Amino acid sequence: MRYFGLMVSIMIAWFLSSIEVKGQSFISFPIDSKKENLTLGDEMKWQSKVQILKEEGADLIVELSVKEIPEDVQIRLCFSGFECKTFIRDIGKLYFRFPKQGVYPLEIRCSSPKKTAEVNFDLNLLDARFPNSVVEKKSFSAFFEAPEKAGNLFRNHQLSISKLYPNPASQRIFFDYSCSSKKINAKVVIYDLLGNVISEHSIDPNANRLNISLSNLRSGIYFYQLHIDNKPVASRRFAKNS
Repeated sequence: MRYFGLMVSIMIAWFLSSIEVKGQSFISFPIDSKKENLTLGDEMKWQSKVQILKEEGADLIVELSVKEIPEDVQIRLCFSGFECKTFIRDIGKLYFRFPKQGVYPLEIRCSSPKKTAEVNFDLNLLDARFPNSVVEKKSFSAFFEAPEKAGNLFRNHQLSISKLYPNPASQRIFFDYSCSSKKINAKVVIYDLLGNVISEHSIDPNANRLNISLSNLRSGIYFYQLHIDNKPVASRRFAKNS
């Protein structure tokens, strides 16, 4: 009887531990998934974390549920310490093996469509042991739109270039231009309010748009200046928002 009682106790303990562990091998931290308005060319990024509670690690399935996504848009998941993985539209699931207990930073990336469009999707987090049971669900939404074209910044027989847009800007700024000479030596220089050079960007005569990232700039007022043959010919200011 003792042996039988011991076995029953072990079975009950195992059953209770299974119930306790189910759905708790990982938890996701809150994530800001509010709708965002972006300019075409920007990549939307949401930050989050996943915590693995089991000492031996866990297997995680992330399931993509598409609501409204243009075919040219990609959704990627990037866990710290892992290679980024891209969802394949027809499959819609990504598998991650976390080898040990801990907190894993997560970045969800949404590429920009080629034309104005709205992106809506859900991500479902599942424990691989219970693939039919959703542990947590998050909804994401972003609206990408083409920026309004600006007026001309400068024009001569070699180069015609627009003012930057958008202004104010948050992540990127753009210049549209056309070159009649392939030998033109032109660049855009960005300055802070004290006149210090922040960055320089050469104009490629074989292209027609200059795309500059503002990810390293703090919010504030900056100036930009067009140089041709190392001489300033036009300048304006712009605002960087957070």
